[in-house]
Amino acid sequence: MFCVFYSRMSDAADFRFLHWGHRPLCDVAMEKYFEGYHSLQLITRGQVAVTYDEVTHHLGATCLWFHYPGPYTRLEPSENLTWDHRHIAFSGRLCESWKNSELVAQPPLSCPTEQRTEFITRFDQILIWLEQGGTSPLAKARASLELLLWEIWEIRRNPAQRHSIIDAVTQFATDHKFRVGSYEELAGSLGLSLSSLRREILKATGTPLHQFTRTLRLREARRLLRQTDKSLTEIADALGFTDPYYFNREFSRLAGIAPGAYRQSIF
Repeated sequence: MFCVFYSRMSDAADFRFLHWGHRPLCDVAMEKYFEGYHSLQLITRGQVAVTYDEVTHHLGATCLWFHYPGPYTRLEPSENLTWDHRHIAFSGRLCESWKNSELVAQPPLSCPTEQRTEFITRFDQILIWLEQGGTSPLAKARASLELLLWEIWEIRRNPAQRHSIIDAVTQFATDHKFRVGSYEELAGSLGLSLSSLRREILKATGTPLHQFTRTLRLREARRLLRQTDKSLTEIADALGFTDPYYFNREFSRLAGIAPGAYRQSIF
């Protein structure tokens, strides 16, 4: 077990490794604003709750997440148990470039099962290079860290995941009565920023998230009109409309026919 708390420069201009470590029996809890640096965190055993401002993520093995300037961050082990913790903290102008490329300061990510062993091994290799110090090991550590960040970025945007993202949005929309404003919570649970979720939905469906949500709501409205005997007031409430009049107007605008007339045309 080791944990280092001093800084070393890599060969990259204005990039500094600040501290790093591996604590197999970590029981740390903290809450703070992070200023001036970022860190990549990895849990491989146990569970922790990470909260950015008011959004909480419950993380287990094997999850990666960031601490970064901006949100008020809280970290606490679940049920007061220890957890296996690795981290690498760094600062410098390069971090701003990484942030602009969405490599850092992103929501937590559950590592794909088939890559977990590889990611842990590579994380440990970076820690070994940092322990060694010197120009060559530090250059290897920085390059390996950047490659790891890019691979995390690729996992977040894997086209093979888009179908599951659509399924997740569809289920979430139904459960939350199609309120677009609640999608930040869903984005976090998928390991995406809200802007990334919007981008993935646009790629997968060809429509913006708000329009896709309207399509889902119209589809559900048609299903309820076809398959149930619920009143228009009950359907409006189930779909998150504030009143039946607004539901009637929106359905008519999108479907080209009033909901009552649509129901009558079926039977």
